[in-house]
Amino acid sequence: MKLKGKGEFLKNVFLLIKKPLRDYYFIRLNKELQNLGVNLFFFKKFEKIFPILRNLLFTKCRILHVHWLFIVGFDSSNMLKIILKSLSLMMEIFLIKHLLKAKIIWTVHNLFNHDSFYPNFEKFFKRAFSKKVDVITCHCEEAKKKIHRIFGVSSKKIFVIPHGNYFSCYKNDITQEEARDYLKLEKDDFILLHFGRIRPYKGIDMLIKSFQKLKTNIHIKLIIAGEVLDQNYKQYLLKLSKENKDIIFKFKFISDDDIQIYMNASDVVVTPYQRVLTSGEVLLAMTFGKAIIAPKLGCIINVLDGQGSILYDANDKDTLKLALEEAIMNKEKLEQMGKHNYNLAKKLERELICKKWLKVYSIL
Repeated sequence: MKLKGKGEFLKNVFLLIKKPLRDYYFIRLNKELQNLGVNLFFFKKFEKIFPILRNLLFTKCRILHVHWLFIVGFDSSNMLKIILKSLSLMMEIFLIKHLLKAKIIWTVHNLFNHDSFYPNFEKFFKRAFSKKVDVITCHCEEAKKKIHRIFGVSSKKIFVIPHGNYFSCYKNDITQEEARDYLKLEKDDFILLHFGRIRPYKGIDMLIKSFQKLKTNIHIKLIIAGEVLDQNYKQYLLKLSKENKDIIFKFKFISDDDIQIYMNASDVVVTPYQRVLTSGEVLLAMTFGKAIIAPKLGCIINVLDGQGSILYDANDKDTLKLALEEAIMNKEKLEQMGKHNYNLAKKLERELICKKWLKVYSIL
């Protein structure tokens, strides 16, 4: 498919997402798809009654691409509110399909909301919702298997489109020595890094517990850097650390320009998820050429391998500690492991991935 002429688009697609402009996943997606002749429109707030339908009418889009079902509010504790919003959305989907004759794509980033109060109802709703959409996409084969099994969707309806790397998104011109000077770290310290939003499902408490059990002759520090969404969890982590000076908390939003400081200061990045489907944090660490410690969960097992990562069993509480010890014992191999991950990430070029999106949009 090629553009007919300057400013003309073959496909207009409306994306149901919250805040696209802070996420390079959508910034790059938007740019590359526009180059291929797809014009993306983003959600604007309208009246409370049928806001998606109103947006589609306003933008004249006939393809609705749902990324997250935030409009239902599964993170609310008000069950009645969730039920009413669910019924409203299903009615709206009916009108969108039959009144506008629009097609619907659903990209499953997570099987369930990380803070869901009613997971059984959420599962019931998503099984019903998945039957109404025309196409489902996900980021890996493992996710496709889970969607097929949990939501009861035909595998023929599910398309795998990888997540994509973060090359050219963030600065990466600082040396490890400069990064450590900035963070006031010693040159010979062994630095473990957990980077990203601080949330319970990410298993940061398990990481701290495992770190506390380490016994080694070398000086090890654990940096936990990211924005806190749950103040109670923050206090729990502080209490759990027992004022250990080797555990460094940076409870704040890390600006785009400062990401390279934390990544390049570290020897290895740890993503100790307790549950996960897709991880942008893993792709970010790979883009920076870092060795990674991660559980064998979700898309992680399709993205990483034993050459660049130390993968452990998330169901065994002792294996994270063993993975940390393995990284310490193989410190001299970590740089080469990081290079391997860097090369794996290079294969996930967004331009090629967007061509896969174009194929999916084209069949609708």
